[in-house]
Amino acid sequence: MLPCRRPAGEEPTVAAAFTTLYCAPDNAEALSRGGRASTAHFGRISQYFGGISSHKGYEQYGANVEEREKFASGEIEPETLIDEHRMCIGDPEQCISVIGALKDLGVDQFLGLVQFSDISHEESLRTIELMGEHVIPRFGGTKSR
Repeated sequence: MLPCRRPAGEEPTVAAAFTTLYCAPDNAEALSRGGRASTAHFGRISQYFGGISSHKGYEQYGANVEEREKFASGEIEPETLIDEHRMCIGDPEQCISVIGALKDLGVDQFLGLVQFSDISHEESLRTIELMGEHVIPRFGGTKSR
């Protein structure tokens, strides 16, 4: 059994963010392709988990589901969620901006979903390569080989 790193009741020392991640050399391309795919992805999430807020203990998820449904229907543009740092889609500089803003909020672990909706394996690999070459090094990580 693993030892407990902190006593029960203490505040967690790790804050993580998890969202869709699409990085392309060109911001317009990333927004067009990644934004459309994220819209479809959030629409599917709403279908799968839309009823979760009706279960005891999950009531707070109702607002999240409503927002995802608005996003999936086009009522909320991808740019809005990118500007609010709730989606990481763009060229390397835009991704640095989003992750940097999350870091400023206290997030110390970023988890990006790179293969979602109809994003191809090749597109996912390109995102990973661009993140390794341009984004991760800006946050103290090492360049990929």
